Amino acid sequence: NWGGDVVGVEGSLRGGRFSRLTVSTNSGAGLEASIACLISECVAHANRLEGIKVVDGSVVVHCTSSYNQSHGFYGPYSLFRGGLAAHNTGSGFYVYNYSQVRQCSAVQNDADGIALGYGCHAVENSCQLNNGSGDAGFAGIRTFYDDGHIEGNFVRYQAGKGIFVNTNNNASFSTGWTVVRNHTSGATNTAYIFPAGNDIGPIGTAAASTSPWSNLRN
Repeated sequence: NWGGDVVGVEGSLRGGRFSRLTVSTNSGAGLEASIACLISECVAHANRLEGIKVVDGSVVVHCTSSYNQSHGFYGPYSLFRGGLAAHNTGSGFYVYNYSQVRQCSAVQNDADGIALGYGCHAVENSCQLNNGSGDAGFAGIRTFYDDGHIEGNFVRYQAGKGIFVNTNNNASFSTGWTVVRNHTSGATNTAYIFPAGNDIGPIGTAAASTSPWSNLRN
């Protein structure tokens, strides 16, 4: 329990490696890394801000971030893989600027399961029961800028939206997203919400699907 970020190296250490750390109940972020870092098998729990936060060009693998008072994982230009974000007050994963979230789980976070900014990818993730309040601004997977890829994810929701291609930071509708081969479980009328200018695979049931790029809903 430190006064600030328990591992706070933003701007001071590049190319660092952080492995098998447990960081909890700190008044800032649990672990805040700088440029080109590798973070593996770490646990961030009950911190005042983000659980694990990276700055640029980092890889975060097989980490757990839960019960933090902001986002579970946060950062640009990075790869997040095989992680679990649960019960955070923000989004499970909040990433932007060409980041990727792959084969991760986001469970019962207060905001989005995964929030995606410019040029980001979300592939083969499981997002379950996030945005429990049904806030119209959040979803299982939500975009907040343009030009990314959402494929092969499972999204279960009891309130709000499944996959939501939202407005970008300039308050215009996001465009340039490809959304294919996903599966949602929840209210079918809010399973996939998207404006024109995006490439969305056919939406329906597995039994009725005729396209390998279909998005399923039930």
